[in-house]
Amino acid sequence: MAEILGASPAVIAERSAFDFVFPADAETANAHVAAILGGESSEFELRLRQQSGAPVWVQISTSPVRNDRGRVVGILGLFTDMTERRRSAAALNHANERFALAVDAVQSLIYDWDLRSGDVTWSSGLQPLLGYRPEDAEPTPAWWLARVHPSQAAQPAFARANALEGDRFENEYQVRRQDGHWISVWDQGRI
Repeated sequence: MAEILGASPAVIAERSAFDFVFPADAETANAHVAAILGGESSEFELRLRQQSGAPVWVQISTSPVRNDRGRVVGILGLFTDMTERRRSAAALNHANERFALAVDAVQSLIYDWDLRSGDVTWSSGLQPLLGYRPEDAEPTPAWWLARVHPSQAAQPAFARANALEGDRFENEYQVRRQDGHWISVWDQGRI
């Protein structure tokens, strides 16, 4: 706890645990403590204030401690610093939001093909391009290849996976939309 809170063990021993809780989070902390003292085990995240005043997020796993009569006489708690994990999750969410905006801005189909598993993830651009929602399309190269004009079936990267060279590819071919019309697509990618 001293390391998590950036304080010496002596400082922590002299203070109440609630001294390290942000005032705005005190009600939440009190509710968790009351539930634990009522006999409930729980796991929750809470923002604490380090001795410097900086916030630190912790995951707290708790269990009530009972005496030989079954009465709750204390709380056993395990605190794990979650600050970096929360920062990473926030950065990932931000990156995903920016990617979603970019996908929408280019108004094109973007796909991600995992060559190891064979799974394909389709962006929302699939619907304006071919008329299918991403969730209605099978997550496989075969789904796409079934829509490629038969005379050009060997051209998409999906059909040439083992023969792709370098780290980029591009090709133009025809694909049938859901309404039956053929359109020309320019397929380019990076491996």
